[in-house]
Amino acid sequence: MTRCSGDRSNIDWLLLGRSLIFLITAIALAVTAVQAQSEILSSVREDGARWSWAISASNAYSQNGSSRQWYPNTDIDISIRRGGLNIGSTIFLNQQQEFLFQPGRLIIRVEDEEHQFSEDTDFDSRPDFYQMSQPGKVYAQFANRRMQVTGALNLLSQRSDFETPEIATSVDTSLFVINWNPLSKRNSYVLGSLIAGYSMRSVVLQAGLLSVPVIRFGDAGFRDHYRPAAQLFLGATWRLNNWEMAGLSDSKNWSVHMKRTFDSRFLSSRPLQASLGFQSGLTGFNYQGLMLKFYMPFNKFDLTLGYDVTRLGESWGNRTDFRQWQRSNSYSGFFPLDRNLPHQAIYAKVRVRLDREKPGWPLRVINQRLLQQHIFSAKHDFYAHNPIAMIDIFNEKPHTVTLQLLAETSDHTASFRSEQITIRPRQVQTVPVYLFVMANETLPDDGVSEQLILKAIINGRHQELSVMPITIYGRRAWDGQTASLRYFVTPGDSYIKNRAKQAYLTSLRKLSDSPGPRRDYEQLRNFIEHFGKALHYIPDPTTTLSVDQVQYPAETYSRGGGDCEDITVSLGSALMSVGYNTVVVDVRPATRGRVSIPTAKKSSIGHVFMLVDTGIEAEHMSEIGLNEFQAVIRQNQFGVDTIWIAIETTEVSNGFQAAFDEGVRQYYTEVIEKQGVTNGNVHVYELN
Repeated sequence: MTRCSGDRSNIDWLLLGRSLIFLITAIALAVTAVQAQSEILSSVREDGARWSWAISASNAYSQNGSSRQWYPNTDIDISIRRGGLNIGSTIFLNQQQEFLFQPGRLIIRVEDEEHQFSEDTDFDSRPDFYQMSQPGKVYAQFANRRMQVTGALNLLSQRSDFETPEIATSVDTSLFVINWNPLSKRNSYVLGSLIAGYSMRSVVLQAGLLSVPVIRFGDAGFRDHYRPAAQLFLGATWRLNNWEMAGLSDSKNWSVHMKRTFDSRFLSSRPLQASLGFQSGLTGFNYQGLMLKFYMPFNKFDLTLGYDVTRLGESWGNRTDFRQWQRSNSYSGFFPLDRNLPHQAIYAKVRVRLDREKPGWPLRVINQRLLQQHIFSAKHDFYAHNPIAMIDIFNEKPHTVTLQLLAETSDHTASFRSEQITIRPRQVQTVPVYLFVMANETLPDDGVSEQLILKAIINGRHQELSVMPITIYGRRAWDGQTASLRYFVTPGDSYIKNRAKQAYLTSLRKLSDSPGPRRDYEQLRNFIEHFGKALHYIPDPTTTLSVDQVQYPAETYSRGGGDCEDITVSLGSALMSVGYNTVVVDVRPATRGRVSIPTAKKSSIGHVFMLVDTGIEAEHMSEIGLNEFQAVIRQNQFGVDTIWIAIETTEVSNGFQAAFDEGVRQYYTEVIEKQGVTNGNVHVYELN
């Protein structure tokens, strides 16, 4: 057997005609289906409601691993996009594999009139020719934040040319003639593939069917004919910041891929990508392939460069090996036919966007700085007043441009629209990017990867400027910074206000007849005693070295407790709702980035406790029965020195005195003896 891809130059016009008819019909049906679904597409956001066109051409030069000859493969793809829907068709030029078979010698024995057989005579048999090709495919893809569905129809064609011998006798019966009758058989299959993906936080799971026979036309069966069969497809992708790792498998092959994105501010608003992949077979056809790809976006076009090489684990060259190759391919249109044949290839792909709005835009991003890549829903007020990014926009035109900056994620979980910005000709303007994070109960607490798309709005038209990778975390996720606990404090929550009101009224009923400051201190003691009974210390099972979680006050109270941060936030909210000021004492050493020390028990690192302002001025310390070791003197919000008491929140369920005694001990040890504030090991943060 000889693999001769690239050695034949004749054109199969019949196959080409079938391919064009198939593609034109499929595109017409797809566009008609899309137009019939206009009500669904009307829900697509304004900037995604227009059709956008793109055309790409890919040219690969592959070296046949058998003949060592180089041959070209050219693909032309045309696609249209509207919102999350993408429809396209691809024509494969020279996407075929051809084989010549030498079946060996043909031996003929002929019986004469005397019923005697002639001597064995052997002849050179004619070589058989087989061709398999993928002329083209049509595809449709729909994607949103959670789901992605891809469907494709691929045309697979086969052709077999061979000759059969026929023995003819002349007038002289002693003379025999062998006539070779040429036969040519061909057929085509329309194969359907459907893959669905579901995103779960930073993991995407995929499943589907490949190469499902839909239609067959042409000859039913012939030598070397292959009958496609459906294959199960499974895949999983893990995304982490700028990295993406994927594992894919169908019934016959498996592959792993790793991709890294890079900032490409000097080329385009979209990121550079570099990927590396490895693939191998699951059947008896043993091969290994390595793939390397670089994606470079420019302002008007995209360029992809790549190299791949495939080697077989052992030599091959007979019909049995050929049939193993036939059975080992997926024929889905997503991979070339020489995917698992020995070869090496270099290729370049150019994709041009045909949107009429793209040319002539005056703005270009020349620099961008992402200040907050990890967005925590609980800190929505922080991002509304502190920029998460800074971008430098250059006006390339000789006239002044007035614009608004729009930033939004694909599902509108977070967005921002600036005031009017004016950029003078040939000038650079630095623009801060803020973010308004919407309340979304479906966001996972350990985060979901998103793309923050930055656009300029000029006279009602949108120009995409840049894309930034961010991770958005659910409402209970905490960035590990003690100062951020204030974003979980909810003194205005109706549930907490009702519980605090009940505790406050109970504390009034239990007051003694003590005068002035002593009565005020006793009321605070009773309030903490009553409200704290429901707040038991429960170690946080969700704590990790990367993302911690904090319960909201109503959740902590209704669940009967939480860890030290949960109880501190809940008790602080209740105290603030009835007029007491509180601060948090942090005995947690500073850490870099988002890495936080796991919540620990009291008297160890990774712990917080509370200081409560009694509202009593410092000179009344002795009147309320406290000494200088028990009372903390600090200024309140009015600049008056008042008495504050330390409360160990994990002990409040055991009563005020237990929480107060442990709080005093910790404050004296960490702040006074170890001079934690001076040495930077202890920090104090306001909760209001």
